Amino acid sequence: GVGQGTGLGLAIAHQIVVEKHAGTVEVHSTLGQGTEFVMTIPLQALTLKDIQATSCLNAA
Repeated sequence: GVGQGTGLGLAIAHQIVVEKHAGTVEVHSTLGQGTEFVMTIPLQALTLKDIQATSCLNAA
C-alpha cells in the first residue's frame, strides 16, 4: 500500500543516477501540491577531468 516499503528507493536511485552515470537528482516540492523528482542522465559519459571540475564547483 501507500507509504509502505523499505525506504531505500531514492537512495538506490541516487546511487545509480549520480554515482554510476554522473547524472543528477533534483527534488521540487510544494506544500499541499506534491513533490517532483527529476533525474537526469548525460547522453555521453563524462571524463575524469569533467567530474573533478564538477566536484570542485559543488564543494564551493
